Amino acid sequence: MMGDEVGVGLIGWGLAGRYFHAPFVQVTPGLALRGVVTRREVARTLFPEAQAVASVEALLADPAIALVIVASPNRLHVPQARAALAAGKHVVVEKPVAETAAAWQELIAAAQAADRLLIPFQNRRWDGDFRTVQQLIAAGLLGEVLTYESRWPKYRPQLTMRAGWKEAEGRTGGVLYDLGPHLVDQAICLFGRPARVYAQVATQRLDAATDDLMRLSIQFENGVQALLEVDLLNPFPGPRFNVRGRYGAYEIHGLDPQEARLRAGE
Repeated sequence: MMGDEVGVGLIGWGLAGRYFHAPFVQVTPGLALRGVVTRREVARTLFPEAQAVASVEALLADPAIALVIVASPNRLHVPQARAALAAGKHVVVEKPVAETAAAWQELIAAAQAADRLLIPFQNRRWDGDFRTVQQLIAAGLLGEVLTYESRWPKYRPQLTMRAGWKEAEGRTGGVLYDLGPHLVDQAICLFGRPARVYAQVATQRLDAATDDLMRLSIQFENGVQALLEVDLLNPFPGPRFNVRGRYGAYEIHGLDPQEARLRAGE
């Protein structure tokens, strides 16, 4: 630490690291970006206050860093978070935090043993469209909620190099692990504990190495029936949210604009 600021180290310089985490740290009082694991010169240009290092080990050895953000490819989340905890750092982990519940429990045990904080990062809880749904339900304007539908409109019929590891990493690179955590987390925030889950996960596109269809039908303990869906082969995905209650319904299309604005540097 330097003064009252918490020194932050960032592992991963992809979409999440460059456009979400680094800017968020930069504008948050009390946080200071001290290091980034990357060889890309653009990181030095955009965040000159942070030291660019070539390895995770070098970042973890820096005593000025108290908090590490793990925003690397999904398969690396668990080993890198474990290493950061072992180095005495507090850790924020991008979703999905782990491939299995058992692996996540091991990380929790490691955090408890190290007496350090371990926090999953769930940025979609603050999307404007989701907050609107949350407020409508909390205010009782729809009455008792009966059904809830949440879709991620992302049409990608052809494989693309831009997707990188998300199209080539097996189970942790597909839509279930990449986008599913957002939809599941939002639904649990609204309705609590699931009672039953039916899952359909498939690979539809030719030569695809990861799943590109996720359809989860969830019945919650409070009786709400939810449908969560991502289908990269569907050009007509339907509404982003559709919520039906006893007194009324709410529907919204398209994606929340905040990600596009962050990419644009706004």
